[in-house]
Parts: sequence; structure tokens; C-alpha cells
Amino acid sequence: MHQRSTEATAKDVASIAIIVIAFIDKIEYSKQKTSYQKSVLDRYDDFFATMQNPMSRPFVPKKTAILKAHGRIAVYFKESMKKFMESQTFIREEEDAVVFSVDYTQPLEVLPFIKEWLPDMEILEPKELREMLINE
Repeated sequence: MHQRSTEATAKDVASIAIIVIAFIDKIEYSKQKTSYQKSVLDRYDDFFATMQNPMSRPFVPKKTAILKAHGRIAVYFKESMKKFMESQTFIREEEDAVVFSVDYTQPLEVLPFIKEWLPDMEILEPKELREMLINE
């Protein structure tokens, strides 16, 4: 279901922003002549520490989606359960439902996750994201 990439090498500085990678534990400076300057890699430290999936975009302001898990899937989103996404934050439990939030940099980062849980997942906010899901 989820892909894991543990290592990546980029050929030029411009391409580093579009490389699709996930689950990087550490960035180290290489002594090879073809490597990046340490200052370039340092810009990505925070991004790699907080990215949620390969669709996360660096240097893009994050938006927050408020989601509601209903019925049979609600149990998986309770406060005591393991998070599906790094930014997932429990908000409240309702009768037969759990409301929580996730941050994202582009709709493609969260829409596939939401679709996996349909029809028991609902987008409460933002309206634009909800409409995008309906129109797909």
C-alpha cells in the first residue's frame, strides 16, 4: 500500500525539489566532488523531518484539513491509535465518529489517503478540498 524509499541521489540542484522520496532518516554531507554544498542540503533538513509522503512539497505553506471518520473506521482514528500521517492531530470524539486534522502542501498529498477510507471519511474543511474530492 505505501512505498518506502530510503536513499536518493540527485544529479543537479534544480532537481532536488522534485525528487519523490520518503522516510529519510538523515542527510549527510558527502565529500565527493559531485555532491551538493552543505548549505543547500541544510535547507531541506526540516522538510525531510516533517514530510508525510512522497507528495509533500518543500517550501510550500501548509494547509490544514479537518476530517471526520465515521462508523466502522472511527476506531482507527481515536486519540490512542497510531497516526497514519505525521501531522495527524486528534480533535474530538463524537458518537460513532472521530474528528481529526492533517496538514498538507497540495491536495494530492491527502486525497489518496481520504479516498482509501471512503465512504466512511468526510472532509469537513476546507471547502475547496471537499469540492475537489466530489468533482473527481
